[in-house]
Amino acid sequence: MYNLKMRTYTIKCAEPPPGGAAITHAQASEHALRALLANEDADREHFAVLYLNTPGKIIAGRVMFSGGTTETPVFVREVCRAALLLGATRLVVAHTHPGGSPEPSPEDYAVTRNLAAALKLFQIHLLDHLVIAGAQAARSAVLS
Repeated sequence: MYNLKMRTYTIKCAEPPPGGAAITHAQASEHALRALLANEDADREHFAVLYLNTPGKIIAGRVMFSGGTTETPVFVREVCRAALLLGATRLVVAHTHPGGSPEPSPEDYAVTRNLAAALKLFQIHLLDHLVIAGAQAARSAVLS
């Protein structure tokens, strides 16, 4: 017989926009993610997540990870955990490139593939992964 002790988790997220705006196209997700990342240090990489419900309304947004000038660690397990706790069925993620080039690196593509595969196990869809560099943005994957 096993006795399991459950921990309580608190997820600190930005509030959803007034009126529960829905993400219906790529530009809407880019705008929401830029707003989420606006107050972060521009000299470091940051990884942010928008958690969405089935109709595409934003449940919450969070800057999940911050790193150095050339990379930030992305812990897939933590992204999945937050998505499950929030009841999200879709995600849009983004990270910054402080160097100024929005072109995704091979590591960016690998993170996208790994995250999409892990989320798929929970029937959560990764809709997009944006790379934001100043006024420019590129996609490392548009998956749905």
